[in-house]
Amino acid sequence: MRGAKVRGARVRRASVLGAVLAAAVAVSAQTLNDRRFTSATIVPVASTGKTVIRMPGNTEVLARSATAVALIRYAYELSDAEVLGAPPWAVTERYELRAKAPVESSADHLKEMMRVLLAERFHLEAHRDRWGKTLVIDRLERPTTD
Repeated sequence: MRGAKVRGARVRRASVLGAVLAAAVAVSAQTLNDRRFTSATIVPVASTGKTVIRMPGNTEVLARSATAVALIRYAYELSDAEVLGAPPWAVTERYELRAKAPVESSADHLKEMMRVLLAERFHLEAHRDRWGKTLVIDRLERPTTD
């Protein structure tokens, strides 16, 4: 009889563990969705005008004549000197960006969403230097424009 109780306890523990893991995956997926724009358009432009990045109404991010480095600086709140390792095209090629948030969001949340967008569309991979001040780019590709 004792063996049946032990097996039953193991089955219950496995069921509970499975339920906890399923809940964690669902929360993780929801958290990732909370960090994504509902729509985002990135279009290369020939403009050499002044870069303008703004958040009208905290519901979207609009960028005009922005380089990839300008978008990175905006998303990570950095100066030019704090971004290292960008390929040459990332400081010369310009883009227009329009990214809509699912709901009104704080500026910090929109910047977090921009970081996710940069990772997904520009395949940005980067790390901070050991002092945490400078962002060192390990990988950056021209954006996918879907």
